[in-house]
Amino acid sequence: MNRYLCSFSRAGMFLAAFFLVGCGGGGSGGQDAGLSDPSLVDLQLSAGALDAPFAPETLAHGASVGLLTSSITLTPIAQDASTSIRVDGVPVPSGTPSHSLSLDLGPNDFTIETTSGDGEASRTYMVRVDRTPDLTELGPYLKASNAEGGDYFGISIAASGDTVVVGAFGEDGSADVDDNGSLFAGAVYVFVRDGDTWRQQARLKASNADPADQFGVDVAVSGDRIVVGANNESSALGAGAKDNSESWAGAAYVFVRQGDTWTEEAILKASNAEANDWFGASVAIHKDVI
Repeated sequence: MNRYLCSFSRAGMFLAAFFLVGCGGGGSGGQDAGLSDPSLVDLQLSAGALDAPFAPETLAHGASVGLLTSSITLTPIAQDASTSIRVDGVPVPSGTPSHSLSLDLGPNDFTIETTSGDGEASRTYMVRVDRTPDLTELGPYLKASNAEGGDYFGISIAASGDTVVVGAFGEDGSADVDDNGSLFAGAVYVFVRDGDTWRQQARLKASNADPADQFGVDVAVSGDRIVVGANNESSALGAGAKDNSESWAGAAYVFVRQGDTWTEEAILKASNAEANDWFGASVAIHKDVI
């Protein structure tokens, strides 16, 4: 009888062992299945958003951010907490933001490498972040009240406090008339801010405007005073407003503001003015020094 019991006992142990191995019980087989999965289940960005919902089986993802976003962090979340993750080569724990990633204008490509906890499987995700201008971020859109083709509005710009000055050296109006009678005489436009709104306060013209003067080639502003360059203005020093004997000698004009009114205060000329000097091609002002 003991012989039969022993045989039965051995057979039972064999069946029990077979059952455990075949069904995965009593061992680490169930856990190993999870450790071999390096998939991400989500990807979060500190700015912008993915172009499409994150899908673990998709290895290439895209996102867009605005012009004002110069860096970003990526937060990858793994299927299994034991998965090792590297964002652009730097280790990152699952669910933790990466180091700051700098963004250039246009497309920026980053890699997220994942390796399963048992080291048996790996994946590489690609993330392309496009940094592009968003017009809603750029603030007010300024235009000349008499905008026309070829005016070159914006060729020069200066700002002081709530005042913005814009040169348009191709504007064609005469000194006091918006008639297009003086090609490339030039003009300057002054804008001021009222709360969140910008309005044109003035359109400035040289008192001796002539064709091709290019008044507005450069501008500068400090408080209530504006300086405007006109590098092609052609009068000789002390020769009078309508003299054109020194071609492209150049001049600079000073305007002052009282209330909402701007008045030409002075025409500046070089003491040794000669033709082709281009005096006024660049201008600057600091307090009472021009």
